[in-house]
Amino acid sequence: MFHVKCTFSDLSEVINNEYLPCAVYIDLKKASLETYDNDEAAKKDALIRLPYQERLYAENSALHDYIQEMGISIPYGMSARQYLLQNESLFDFYDFYNAEVKLRLTEWFNERGFAIVFNA
Repeated sequence: MFHVKCTFSDLSEVINNEYLPCAVYIDLKKASLETYDNDEAAKKDALIRLPYQERLYAENSALHDYIQEMGISIPYGMSARQYLLQNESLFDFYDFYNAEVKLRLTEWFNERGFAIVFNA
């Protein structure tokens, strides 16, 4: 197991988003998680980019899974998000989604033989 230092307090802080001009990488030389802008990362060696959030668990798939798991019945003609918002459940969905993304990111690290050491 390759230990990777993480100065962030939680995995939710290192989840990459496709819409940002920077991303979090495992810097194999430093044995740590580092944030680089995309141009800077292209010039460096020994970097592994963490997967994007949508690739770990697509939000629409998560929404479907959440509705199924909670047994929610969406009225015909209403979007799932609109229904959750009107019924004050949208924040609960995002709690579910973020927890699942963190779980999948942890699995991603484990599958590749990385152990994350927080606040190192």
